[in-house]
Amino acid sequence: MKTDKPQILLVDDSPMILKVLGDQLVKNGYLVTLCESAEDALEIFHKKEFDLVLADIILPGMSGLNMLKLMKDSKPYIDVIVISSTSSSYTTIRALRLGAYDYLVKPIDDENILSNVVKRALDKRGLEQQNECLVADLSEKNRQLQEALDMMKTTNRLCSLLSSTTEVGSILRILVEKAVEQLDAKQGYLLLLDKSGSHFFMKISVG
Repeated sequence: MKTDKPQILLVDDSPMILKVLGDQLVKNGYLVTLCESAEDALEIFHKKEFDLVLADIILPGMSGLNMLKLMKDSKPYIDVIVISSTSSSYTTIRALRLGAYDYLVKPIDDENILSNVVKRALDKRGLEQQNECLVADLSEKNRQLQEALDMMKTTNRLCSLLSSTTEVGSILRILVEKAVEQLDAKQGYLLLLDKSGSHFFMKISVG
């Protein structure tokens, strides 16, 4: 069932950390999916759409940094916040270069630190989604406007051609030719009812 609550994927090999951070995120109104390995996280990440990922770097099997790279390669618009007990500048810089939104060091003693970073990341994602919708809406309106302009140009050309003749057959042929041109069709026909009104007969054929 679709929900407006942000979906967060939390990845850590410690069940205790998963519970503590997961409970905090749920308390703040988020829907949280828990994973204890990078492999499980990637499988779920590809099947489900998340708004944010929080992940440790030191994980059993695949490392959190490799997982981060694969996630950003797959869905670059999803932010990943790294939460790890490793505080070396080398690891931090590498994570940020791979696309991490932020890097937090465990233990996080102040709940407000995590809450503020998560909110900031989700607000950023919300603005990006609004921009995407605006761009899509603008593109659709531009397409509709172009179609209207093309139709006006065709109508103008048609009126010019019609005004140059008073012969009904020529007028009907021009109408069919322009309809074929506008619809990018290979052939066009104009069928008229006979005097009895029961049968069609071909009046004009183009193409």
